[in-house]
Amino acid sequence: MPFNIGITGLTAANTDLKVLSNNLANVKTVGFKYSRAEFGDIFASSQFGSTNVGSGVRLSDVAQQFTQGQLEFTGNSLDMAVSGNGFFQVQDSRGVFYTRNGEFKVDSEGFVVNNQGMFLVAVPPEGGNAANLQIDTAPLSPRATGVTAADPNGGIQIEANLDAQQTPITIPFDPNIPDSYSHSTTLTVFDSLGNPLLATMYYVKTADNTWESHVTVATNVDNNGDGINDIVELPPSSNTTPTLSFDNTGTLTNDPARVEYDAAVIGGGANDLNITIDYGTNFSQFSAPFSVSDLKQNGYSTGQLVGLEINTEGDVNARYSNGEIKSFGQIQLTSFSNPQGLTPSGNNLWTESSSSGEPVRGTPGTGTLGTIEAGAVEQSNVDLTIQLVKLITAQRNFQANAQVISAGDTISQTIINL
Repeated sequence: MPFNIGITGLTAANTDLKVLSNNLANVKTVGFKYSRAEFGDIFASSQFGSTNVGSGVRLSDVAQQFTQGQLEFTGNSLDMAVSGNGFFQVQDSRGVFYTRNGEFKVDSEGFVVNNQGMFLVAVPPEGGNAANLQIDTAPLSPRATGVTAADPNGGIQIEANLDAQQTPITIPFDPNIPDSYSHSTTLTVFDSLGNPLLATMYYVKTADNTWESHVTVATNVDNNGDGINDIVELPPSSNTTPTLSFDNTGTLTNDPARVEYDAAVIGGGANDLNITIDYGTNFSQFSAPFSVSDLKQNGYSTGQLVGLEINTEGDVNARYSNGEIKSFGQIQLTSFSNPQGLTPSGNNLWTESSSSGEPVRGTPGTGTLGTIEAGAVEQSNVDLTIQLVKLITAQRNFQANAQVISAGDTISQTIINL
């Protein structure tokens, strides 16, 4: 009997040593979660109940511990760590896997992959089903200033105050004659090829609470050969000079407060330029100097990819040399009701099982899900000191059980010699 009990003790101690050794071997493995061997005692039973002496020990489970590992900041924009609960979802031809290892990179086709070439899954910018996250490294195509299907409110947006103390002007407007207009402001717009063009907006007070709006654009051509690109005035689409009207409180009464101008022949191979100006609710006429509080437009030139930014909610945005930001999707995290029920698959990967429960996917930072820390990785949660102390204990346990077998052998030899 002592032999059998001692053998179970040796087996248990040997298993404990293996588990501890695996923990120590992975002390520097990114995203690794240490395990602990859990044991239960053995009692022989009969119809009259258990015997008084146990029959040894057996392994109950090797349970991984999903406690948080420390974050190490690397500066690599595609390195990611989960701070809190949740797993990254990756996939390949074998199926779907889950991991805490956030060491990602871009492959030759722009897909974000891990060290095993498995694809990181994210929700596309337009929404819908999750798919493999792909980064388009090609230059960002230019966009002409103006209304587009994707940006129906595009064009120029301005917030300004026209000076109500200005005297009405009676001479015809001429951009070359400063006395023919009351105020002006400029900004850069872009044609379909991404060429920057200077646009100037002029405001002419014609009567109390009434102003005319004029727009000129410097084109890409020099027809008269003077070395200066031609400047053209854009005619309003209604073929009349746009009038801006204000009430006696200085509030713009135009509804809608948008003025559309017909196409200007820009030249240089670019498409003709159509401009729409949105004056909005913060365009006023008060007794104060002319001032512009906000002036922007929706066009841009060609941009080169200069970096990636991933925020705590998992949004993956590309930053371009022209200052534009483009979204490539949103990384989701996956949680399980029982993470310890996940099936280890090697390389810090797990698959779901009947014990883990169904995967629940969501936006990082919502519900019980943690957040994403970009430019960092989660270190192994192995505590080296604790594991070494446990290793010594497991070694002592192995030696003690070996002594049990040795003592049993001595007793058996004594009995044989009687």
